[in-house]
Amino acid sequence: MKAVRKKQTPRLEEASAGLLVVDLQERFAPVIHDWTTLLERVGWLIRFFRLLKAPIGMTEQYPRGLGTTVPEVREALAGEAAWTLAKTRFSSAGTPELLRPFRDARRRQWMICGIETHVCIQQTAFDLLDEGFEVFLAADAVGSRRVEDRDAALARMARAGVVVSTSEALVFELLRDAAHPLFKQASALVK
Repeated sequence: MKAVRKKQTPRLEEASAGLLVVDLQERFAPVIHDWTTLLERVGWLIRFFRLLKAPIGMTEQYPRGLGTTVPEVREALAGEAAWTLAKTRFSSAGTPELLRPFRDARRRQWMICGIETHVCIQQTAFDLLDEGFEVFLAADAVGSRRVEDRDAALARMARAGVVVSTSEALVFELLRDAAHPLFKQASALVK
């Protein structure tokens, strides 16, 4: 009888992971559900990925009409985004030009945060999956105007193969062990 091979569960790995911050722009602030909490979680993820010295990419959807990235996110990045791309496509990975920074970063796993879950986040996740990347989504660090849109998109992405979890769970998955040199710093960020 042939042994059944157990399916490998996708897990974030420190040497393979990068962060993508999608479209956290000024004009969206008043309309996104629970904007303040969303920004707190995204800021926490940015600071953590900076501690890891992992690549962080950022996109802006039509900044001429929708404004630039909000100051809280720009300050958390402190000018250290691996790349910032203006786009008109909803997907942050939907063209060869938009995909180039992901390939250049030489990371196969991407954690995505930002807005809107059911539009730009979802289309980006699907394009990255189609290109062979592993996609992780911090559900508490994505948002939409309506909760129903956000929740439906999270469910659809999970069915498609995106790993949906929370910011804290994914960060501690990256650390793996309380003996990790960054454990105390990461724990301080959570508090």
